[in-house]
Amino acid sequence: NADQSRRTELHHFPGHYQNEGAKALIIGFGRVGQIASQALLSEHIPVTLIDNDPKRIAQAAKFGFRVHFGEGTRRDVMHAAGAAEATLILICVDDPKKTDAILGVVRRNFPQAKTIVRAYDRIHAIRLHTQNADYVVRETLEAGLTMGSQALCELGYSNAARDDVISHVRQKDAERLRNQINESLGLPDRDQ
Repeated sequence: NADQSRRTELHHFPGHYQNEGAKALIIGFGRVGQIASQALLSEHIPVTLIDNDPKRIAQAAKFGFRVHFGEGTRRDVMHAAGAAEATLILICVDDPKKTDAILGVVRRNFPQAKTIVRAYDRIHAIRLHTQNADYVVRETLEAGLTMGSQALCELGYSNAARDDVISHVRQKDAERLRNQINESLGLPDRDQ
């Protein structure tokens, strides 16, 4: 039946992945990976999902997601998951050291893939930029900006005024981050 076909068993690496020609590979199917996958899946973009938590994989299967069991820090696992053919790799794990290790594996072995990487905090984001991540997302930035935006709204700011303030805060934050990345790379501060 249809419900039965939506369910999946725990697939172990290497060798048991069925690479379905996925354009995107998402490593980490926790809170962030689940949300990040929604835009791709809603557009019917082939995605391969990897996580190393058997309970999370079993839970995801109940909702029709096929998540493969594996460790993104292993080249053989990544290769079996189709990383060599992937256009995009999203690293959504919540452990900064593991994130760094996965990014290293991707950069050394699968350079054709663009990377979108979850950063734990600002310091981690700087480190990921210096490791040549293509796009880094600080896990608390958008939540903080959304809360600040709603606070302004509750205090009576118009939508336009609120959007201007948040845009300014976002721009200033991006400038500070760029300067910190340049500093960590030994490049001159662009404001000097």
